[in-house]
Amino acid sequence: MLIVIHNKAPHMIGLAIVTVLIALSAFLMLRHARQAGNSSPTGSSSSQFNTLFQPKPVSKKLHCRTVGALPDPGCTPGAMITGITQEHVCAPGYAQAAGSLSQNQQRLVYSAYDIALHAPDQYQIDHLISTDLGGSNDPANLWPQSGEPKPGYKEKDAVEAELHKRVCDGKMRLNEAQRIIATDWVGFYARMTQ
Repeated sequence: MLIVIHNKAPHMIGLAIVTVLIALSAFLMLRHARQAGNSSPTGSSSSQFNTLFQPKPVSKKLHCRTVGALPDPGCTPGAMITGITQEHVCAPGYAQAAGSLSQNQQRLVYSAYDIALHAPDQYQIDHLISTDLGGSNDPANLWPQSGEPKPGYKEKDAVEAELHKRVCDGKMRLNEAQRIIATDWVGFYARMTQ
């Protein structure tokens, strides 16, 4: 078969090749994520690490209450983007590309937690599982985190940065970092600052 390329066609062929490469890359990342999902974290003898962390389902959507430095586990158990991998979250600019929350989303979170009025910087609508660790903008992953008492949202930001660094340096599996941030970020912060 002979393919004739006209003068205007080369840029279309280049575009087609880029499209195929992007599709192939997405397929390979999804396949890798599925394979990674079937393996257990290495280097851990504890049975709690033998299965991948999956947040519990939401059990309530109104009259949520924070529990110290943690969100109401019934309202905000955490939520992750399906199929997210270390390669995704470690790509430059990934967290910014994950998107910010609209004013309406933020109002809904405050409403779920029965917060009608608050001082500036008193709270920050936060992702329990941060976007730079593959957390989603789903309401199950959002809560009004206070700055005081400590540890507050600034301290959690430090934990998020440290976990992200460990994941991207290959020192921790992404799923383990997601488990820590969703279930034990306060304990991790205490160990981190000792």
